[in-house]
Order: sequence, then structure tokens, then C-alpha cells
Amino acid sequence: MTLTFNQEQYARLLTKYQPKVIETEQEYRQALTVVEYFVFKKDRTPEELALYDLAIVLVIDFRLGM
Repeated sequence: MTLTFNQEQYARLLTKYQPKVIETEQEYRQALTVVEYFVFKKDRTPEELALYDLAIVLVIDFRLGM
């Protein structure tokens, strides 16, 4: 079974979590909360996986830049 990527659902997730380049420890902790939520969530949708991947990139980028 092939799952399709739903742009509207992804847009809703982006609106809810509002990911951005992390600049502070507080933003870092908030991003970690998103990552942790999706790590333990079962049956993630393709849209949730995309947001999860984005959050991981942002977290890693912040930690490497410190």
C-alpha cells in the first residue's frame, strides 16, 4: 500500500508546530518536545514523518552550531 502525501494535512501540522531555525535553548527544548512526541507515536502519517524529519534537522543544526 502506497501512502500519499497530503499537503493540507502537512500545512495544518506546520501551523500547529511552526518550525523555524532554532536560536535559543528554549526553542531547542520546544523542538525536542516535538521530536520526542513523534519518536513514540505509533503509525505516523507521511506528513508527521516529514515534520519529524524537519524537527530532527533543526535540532541537530542547533547542537552542531553551539
